[in-house]
Amino acid sequence: MDKRIRRLRKDEHPLLAEFFTKNYKENYTLANKAHFDWLFDNHLNDSEDEYTAVIALSKREEIIGFYAWIPVDFYCFGKTLRCNYQMNLMIEQKYRTLGYGYLLLKEVENNGSDLGVTLNVGPDGRRLIEHSGWKITDLDRYLFFLDPQKSAELIDDPAVRIISSPFPSIPDAEGMIFCQSAQADGRLTRLSESLCGKYPITLKRDTEYVQWRWFEHPLLSYKVFTVIWKEELVAYMVLRTEEYKQYRIGRLLDFIATEDAESYALAGLLHECKMLGIDFVDYFVMGETHGVSLKSSGFILAEGNEYQKIPMVFNPPDARPSVNFTYKIFNKNISDEKVHDLSNWHINKADADGDRAN
Repeated sequence: MDKRIRRLRKDEHPLLAEFFTKNYKENYTLANKAHFDWLFDNHLNDSEDEYTAVIALSKREEIIGFYAWIPVDFYCFGKTLRCNYQMNLMIEQKYRTLGYGYLLLKEVENNGSDLGVTLNVGPDGRRLIEHSGWKITDLDRYLFFLDPQKSAELIDDPAVRIISSPFPSIPDAEGMIFCQSAQADGRLTRLSESLCGKYPITLKRDTEYVQWRWFEHPLLSYKVFTVIWKEELVAYMVLRTEEYKQYRIGRLLDFIATEDAESYALAGLLHECKMLGIDFVDYFVMGETHGVSLKSSGFILAEGNEYQKIPMVFNPPDARPSVNFTYKIFNKNISDEKVHDLSNWHINKADADGDRAN
């Protein structure tokens, strides 16, 4: 390891918080120690003394750069691989042309994982990772409008009119039960394992991960819904409600289901959103698996139309057309061309830190 690059010790978070304040903004979410510990010192961390994060140091031993990862298990055509969810690459402005970003990137790439995944890479980071061999594309964004008039107000164009999405009736699915979960259990691990064939490359959603990711977040609240059939789970989905001025937005963040349960789960979710007074729901996803059921349930693909102008996030509003998704295979033994066929990937906005506290 270059002596200027090393892992962040757990007693150094106050120094890192100063770095964030100096180079980003006050009250930046990663300056919150409870949130930082939740992200980088959880059950996935292999060190008692260090975070899953690396820092760059100046000659004066001051922090001038930061990069982090969360090591997760990924299914890849029936095999379980180790994947880095890589995030939050930051370099102090005056050091950005000196190669520190590249050194931090390579340090995380070389930590023993098989592949890396990240979302929402900015222009500077995009140039760096593309030069380093990362593949990049955009997630699809699907929208369902429960209140088209209020949703249209979010587009800065008075000429745009949004047509109400046809509200789906709950399909006849004898024996299926749509419900909200209070915690994760072993049935979710079994569901995730059983769907490896349907989702060839995707996160392993086991009990520990889901409990940590959605039920133990220190800053955000999520609703986890499942569909139960014959006492086993056949669908799992995660919703976060976001409020901005007089608007209420539903973010569908994660979704897996058996073929028979897809439409039933989406209808159940939309009925929940209606009761919550949500104006529109969006869902970012890579992969073609749910396209038919999403469209038949009334979701619209925001591609090449005015719906792309609806902000992806608020506080402040961000009208970028999509969320980018990047990946790189580190393990040279993984050379199957199927890995580079993006239709085999199932990635949601929930992956990496695609959904985060502002």
